[in-house]
Amino acid sequence: MKKIISVLVAALMIITIAACNSNPAEPAASPAASPAASPAASPAASPAASPAASPAASSPAASQAAPPASAPGSTEPVAPAPNVKVGISLAMADDFTENMRRLYESMAGGYGLDVVAISNAAGDASTQIANVEALIAIHPDVIILRAVDAEVGDTLVEMICSAGIPIIVDETKPISNRDYDANVAGNQYVHGHLIGEHLKTYLAEHQDVTLNMLYINGGTSDNIRRRMNGILDIVGDSPRFNLIGDELGAWSASTAQEITEAYLTSTPEMNLIACANDEMALGVIETLKSAGKLNDIMVFGVDGSESGQRAVKAGELSGTTLNDVTIAVNIIYDLCQRLAVGEDVSRLYTNPDDREIDPKAYILLTPANIDTDGTLS
Repeated sequence: MKKIISVLVAALMIITIAACNSNPAEPAASPAASPAASPAASPAASPAASPAASPAASSPAASQAAPPASAPGSTEPVAPAPNVKVGISLAMADDFTENMRRLYESMAGGYGLDVVAISNAAGDASTQIANVEALIAIHPDVIILRAVDAEVGDTLVEMICSAGIPIIVDETKPISNRDYDANVAGNQYVHGHLIGEHLKTYLAEHQDVTLNMLYINGGTSDNIRRRMNGILDIVGDSPRFNLIGDELGAWSASTAQEITEAYLTSTPEMNLIACANDEMALGVIETLKSAGKLNDIMVFGVDGSESGQRAVKAGELSGTTLNDVTIAVNIIYDLCQRLAVGEDVSRLYTNPDDREIDPKAYILLTPANIDTDGTLS
């Protein structure tokens, strides 16, 4: 009898790991990825509050969000799995990520999911590795990963997959590791395209203006740089548009402030600053206020965060591209249920090569439409 039980356990372990490593071209097994110590001993992974006790999400739609009958691209309803345990690893300590955390907590109950832990790396890759080790020790049914950057994403996916846990990557796609089960990620190019179209209209309406743009990027990955490329593809060839700088702000408001201060001195003709997220755009705004230049320089951000939308409403931020994360969380939680019952989700991919599902949830918010299309209550 003991021999039979041992065979059955071994078979179940093989099946679990095979499901995680469904891409044979890129095996994820790594002897270096060992389970971490108990999460109780690691302050990085704090237990998530019960959805019923969590604060309401900032998006008006979030508190009313109900599980869709199926994920995008499928007409088949999900058969709910009972007691699905979910672990979540977040990347940044900013307003956008805090809103995501609230959404994850408040929407889990509608899907019958138990969020056993949410950790936040606050932008530090080594902290996120420790956080994910703690999540693996809990061994939830699914781990949702929003990596600090694409490079550490490779390591984290390998760690999780080696533990035999299904993975949903939120946005930040690893450089080369495609052993995750799905990547729920919008087309980053669209962020820039929306801003570029707005600037194209602005140039058409202001024939005497030449735009001299400083772009402050958040990261160095090709995927993130598409936010800038979307702008350049629309207005980059205009004789009245110049890219005067492409700097790395590392998603930090304070770094963006330092960059802005330097350019105000070295490049006084600057009249447009676009940033890869709202956090950096808000830092830019503070610097421009101090220099008395806020009315002279347009500023754009990305994410449509609460603070970003408030700045648009106040007339300080020229625009931000709203990333409606409520839609993304709905898709992610639907996938959690599907993966928990062993469903093959490949038919849902909008980009099969990267196992990507695009939530298609972007809109440019400006002072002209913030009251009708914004999500502030």
